[in-house]
Amino acid sequence: MIQRIQTLYIIIGAVFCFLGTNFIVILKVGLILLTIFTILNYHKRTVQKKGVYLMILFSFLGLFFSVQESSFLNMLSNNIVNNNAIDLNVLLISSSIIFYILAIKNIKRDEDLIKSIDRLR
Repeated sequence: MIQRIQTLYIIIGAVFCFLGTNFIVILKVGLILLTIFTILNYHKRTVQKKGVYLMILFSFLGLFFSVQESSFLNMLSNNIVNNNAIDLNVLLISSSIIFYILAIKNIKRDEDLIKSIDRLR
């Protein structure tokens, strides 16, 4: 389970997304539960892939809310510290999406490997 590379990508992406969304508790709890569910379903690759797609959706929601927060803060004041913090949030969430995409590619690679083994039987 942990030795598979897509599990590591899922964990790294979840940590980045967890650190990037600092104001939505429901998004964080949903992400944690979905990460645990996805990792524990390592033997069901289609379910795992659907879980990662949902995690990408959560990441895009976090990205949307981070951008909305940054535009709202820019309207209130031109504080450079807040803008840098928001940019860091956007960077972390974007990198989590990249790790989720890498996880999906590796899940697909596992599916292809299993299909090729089944053809040989």
